Amino acid sequence: MGLLAVMIVFNCKLEETKTLVSLLKNFENNQNIFERFKLIIYDNSKIIQDIDFVIPFNYEYIHNPKNIGLAGAYNHALAEGSKYFSKWLLLLDQDSSLPADFISCLSDTTLEFENDKTVFSIAPKMFYNDALFSPSKVIYGGIHRPIDKNCTGFCDFEVFAIGSCSCVRISFLNEIGGFNGVFWLDCLDRWLYLKIKEKGGAVYITDSHIKHELSVLDYDKFINKERYVNIINYESLFMKLYKSKPENIIYYVRLLKRIFSFGFGPNKRIYSNITLRHLFSLIFQTNSRFKFDFLKKQILYDR
Repeated sequence: MGLLAVMIVFNCKLEETKTLVSLLKNFENNQNIFERFKLIIYDNSKIIQDIDFVIPFNYEYIHNPKNIGLAGAYNHALAEGSKYFSKWLLLLDQDSSLPADFISCLSDTTLEFENDKTVFSIAPKMFYNDALFSPSKVIYGGIHRPIDKNCTGFCDFEVFAIGSCSCVRISFLNEIGGFNGVFWLDCLDRWLYLKIKEKGGAVYITDSHIKHELSVLDYDKFINKERYVNIINYESLFMKLYKSKPENIIYYVRLLKRIFSFGFGPNKRIYSNITLRHLFSLIFQTNSRFKFDFLKKQILYDR
């Protein structure tokens, strides 16, 4: 098998997912390349879907109403890829508009680096409303800044990319024990690219431009109270586990700025209040469940 992809679906009809629709256009553009391609559709929705339309390439549909998030689905695909000796795992979600030559170009790139074991990830350029947001440069304090739009290839700085549309080497994933189930939904990609850095791997940035709907870039459209609570909890957990004390202080300042920026928007005041209570619990360590239970799970995972 050449390229294995896993697409996470949640509460969306398959025929309406931008990712699958654009994959079908990729198939029309170059059918031959899909002879070495397989898609695992991992559906975390409550209700199973009937696929009453033609998907003209190799695929597998898996329904799991428990909604195990990203890590569990990715690890299932990783096991499949390892079993069939795939070398790369392409991570997809349902909200990416892929260019018609995306799979062809990605296949060429994976072949180019097939035997270069130093390349752990291949990442395209991701845009929302014409603004580039991934990949980004990792700055001290957990701050990310988008790379230059013209930047392609390898960078001489620490690179982060969102999980969506990242293509990751399977041997590396097996080496680190798969995807970290602690970060079951949020910050899993931050953890992944931190591991790439720790293992000395390289990230290759392609010139593919992908339109993607990233939740944190549009709170009015994509975020609700429960979603934001999960985001900020795991964001803070990542900082506590993997960043230094001075970097966490910088993070607290960033949360303070977020409180004020949310406060100016009438539809975002609820997020300002959540952030204020969360910052208070971080500083005064009042949230014992967050402090101890999550850390205990992480320690067990790292063993």
